[in-house]
Amino acid sequence: MSDEVSPSEDPIHAPAAPERVPSIDLGEVLGSTFRILNKSFPKLFAIGLLLYVPYFAIEIMYPGFLDPDPALAESDPLRFVQGFASAMGLNAVLGQLLTATVCYEALQRLRGRRATIQRSLSVGLQRLFPVLMMLFVMFWPVLFAMFLLIFPAIMLMMRWWVAVPVCVIERRGIMECLKRSSELTRGNRWQVFAISIIGVLIGFSSAFPIGIAKEFVGDSAARQGLSIALVAVTAALAVFQGILVSVTYSELRTKKEGTTSDELLEIFS
Repeated sequence: MSDEVSPSEDPIHAPAAPERVPSIDLGEVLGSTFRILNKSFPKLFAIGLLLYVPYFAIEIMYPGFLDPDPALAESDPLRFVQGFASAMGLNAVLGQLLTATVCYEALQRLRGRRATIQRSLSVGLQRLFPVLMMLFVMFWPVLFAMFLLIFPAIMLMMRWWVAVPVCVIERRGIMECLKRSSELTRGNRWQVFAISIIGVLIGFSSAFPIGIAKEFVGDSAARQGLSIALVAVTAALAVFQGILVSVTYSELRTKKEGTTSDELLEIFS
């Protein structure tokens, strides 16, 4: 009878068991998000309204420019494109500035501390350009993936879900931020997908009634008022989304790396 031990029975040569990736808790992420909202929403919403002053000013001075009537696409396509492109660009800049600002405040709240408005805005402004450049780089692969199938585009967005907090907090280069986000979300992308769906549903249910009301309002003043209300709702949703993404980032780092909330913000100390 042979005394040889097969590789599968030999503890030295046996194949290593696949490493189990710790999963984030959906309820914990949402619970922390709403706790921060409860404590910081008035301040963060005020910051959002302040940052969106240029949008409000343009909407009041040039009614309908940033929200062109779809009929203009045929009667005056140049004006339609100008208005649509301006709204998209302004929303991108102001929205990401607000997100970067919210990110710092949210992580401070997770530490049990409060950040001043000046400090939060300072961090947001410092990281605005890198965040915008990173989003520009992200846009093209996602767009290309959408032309293939919607699922690859969704998977890319889930890989890069926490790229903005990585850019703001860890201050990495563009490609490093995307790689880092991919590493953090690996093994938790279905959980991240569920979190993103909840965010989309909350955003849709908040903005949809105003959008529908605009379609049935003929009075220009009332339509302008609804447009301004929609911008305010957009700012509120940007606050919620920024907190949600930041809490997800914190949970991923805590579960996968054992990082504490204090350690996350060491770079700013």
